[in-house]
Amino acid sequence: MYTSGGCAFCKQAVDLVREVADKLNEYTPAINVVEKHLELETNCNEVRDVTALPAIRVGTSCIVGLPRVEDVESLIYVSLFSKH
Repeated sequence: MYTSGGCAFCKQAVDLVREVADKLNEYTPAINVVEKHLELETNCNEVRDVTALPAIRVGTSCIVGLPRVEDVESLIYVSLFSKH
């Protein structure tokens, strides 16, 4: 997930995503939350399509803004159970 020090909702979003991941890790231990601070990122290709913060990327899907728990769970389920 992408965050920034000046982002008003990033801390809440990080906490929510970690809570969902911890809950789902009881069933699927393959969920890792990686927080990337945009002001520290030098790889422009990785963050070029981030239009607002916080941005939560799971696979090829992305949620922008402060998500609901259900949105994050759905994003993870779709990524885990979709055919690649």
